[in-house]
Amino acid sequence: MRNVKLYRYQLAMDSGVILRDQKLPQREGWIVELTDAGKTGYGEVAPLPGFSQESFDEAGEQLQQALALWASEG
Repeated sequence: MRNVKLYRYQLAMDSGVILRDQKLPQREGWIVELTDAGKTGYGEVAPLPGFSQESFDEAGEQLQQALALWASEG
C-alpha cells in the first residue's frame, strides 16, 4: 500500500536574500514523504518567486493532484 504525507513549511530569511531585485523575507515550500512496499523517500517542492513559472499556490495544487494520483495507483 502506498502512503503519502505532505508537510508545509515557512522559514524566515534573516540574511536578506535578494532575488532579481526583490527581497525574499521567507522561504515557503513542502516536504513530501512517499512510502511504498516498506521503503520511504523524501522530496521538496519550493518554487522561487521570479524564477518558477508556478506560484506557490499553483505548485501546491499541482503537487496535491500528483500525489493523489500516485497514491491511488498503488
